[in-house]
This record gives sequence, C-alpha cells and structure tokens, in this order.
Amino acid sequence: GIFSLVSVYEAARYLMAKRCGMLLAPPIPLPSLRFGTLGCKTSLRSFPKTRTHLMDMALSGPVVTMMLSILLVYCGLHMTVNATPHSLMRMPAVPSGVVGKSSFLVSMLVMKVCPKLLLLPLSQPVPIHPSVLIGMTGLIFAAINILPIGRLDGGRAFLAAFGRRRANLASFLTLLILFISALGGSTTVSGFCALLVLLYQRKAEIPVTNELTGVNPLRVWILTFLLTAAGA
Repeated sequence: GIFSLVSVYEAARYLMAKRCGMLLAPPIPLPSLRFGTLGCKTSLRSFPKTRTHLMDMALSGPVVTMMLSILLVYCGLHMTVNATPHSLMRMPAVPSGVVGKSSFLVSMLVMKVCPKLLLLPLSQPVPIHPSVLIGMTGLIFAAINILPIGRLDGGRAFLAAFGRRRANLASFLTLLILFISALGGSTTVSGFCALLVLLYQRKAEIPVTNELTGVNPLRVWILTFLLTAAGA
C-alpha cells in the first residue's frame, strides 16, 4: 500500500543523494491518522556541493512517486472496467466523487478510462480496484511533500531554484494558506499537515557550498509542473 510508495520515495531520494555525494540521516516516519504516514523526516548530514545537487535530490522522490501513483491509478481503473461481476463484488466500494472529483489528474485519468463514472451522483458507491485508492493516496503524499515549505523536498527544491530569500517567503505563505484552509473547515488534512511541518520540517535547509550558481531552466520547469500538479 502507501508504505510501499513511501519506501520507493525514500529509495529514490537515497540513490540520488548518493549519486550527488550527499549524506542523509536515517528516515524518521511521520504518522498520519488518515493515510498511515505522510512520509519521513530525512535530514542532510553533509552540505550539498551545488544547488543543482540539492534540487536533484529533492525532486527525485516526488517525481518517482507521482509517476508510479499515476500508473497505479490508470491500471487500477482499467482493471475495474474490465473486471467480472464476481470480481467487482470483492472490490471496496467508495463514493464516486472520491474518485471522479478528487483531483484534476485523477479526473483526467477517469475521463480517459471510464468517463461514465463522472456522470454518477457524487455520493453513489461504486466498486474500485484497490490500486486506484493506493495510487490516489500516493498522489496526495507526493503533493504534500512537494509543497515549498522548510525542509520538505518541495522547500529544498524551491530553495535551489529561486534562492533562500524567496524560499523563506514561499514557505511562510504556503503555511499561512494551509492554516487558513484548515480554519475554514475545507479539509482537516491541511491543518494536520501544517502542524507536522511546524513541529518537524519548518526550518530552512542547511547552506549549499556554492549558493551563487543557479540551476538550469529545465529543472525549474519540472518544479513548476510538480507544484501545479500538487495544487490541482
């Protein structure tokens, strides 16, 4: 389930850090009542040589996890559509709105594979293959970790792309938006995520050995796409 995706996330980050000559502390899992975990707190034990190295390490986990989660959702939808009546009876039933209206990415996949699902009432239970639910949880997990806050991977990537001053401003504004969203009652995930970040990940990342040399535009575009996808 989600723990397998977290393991893939951490493995991708560790391998990229090793490739870039960076040392990481052992990952410390962060609990979540709704998802089981929101990932791990993983501190840097060595100074990144360049902002490019920091960004590559920070983006590796979210990119791999998001691609794998999209594949799980797509394959799960196909298995749901092609399942026999007996198999459908064994699948978990969830409100159609949970799948069809959860996010822009998932909605696009549903529109491609099983568009009739979007026509159902939002509260109508429908059988869904477990891979879809695992993939959707993985997308939420990746979206949370790509937020440009402190020592989240999104915060590290934003720091590498735009510098420390802009990263601090983005971190403050993102936390403010999460708290406003939680106070408005739109979602409890925002408040819980903001609380965990404040407790464990709010501090800015350690300095890069060479903070003057920026990253190439391709990496900035990848970060921009991930942030857009997380917001969708």
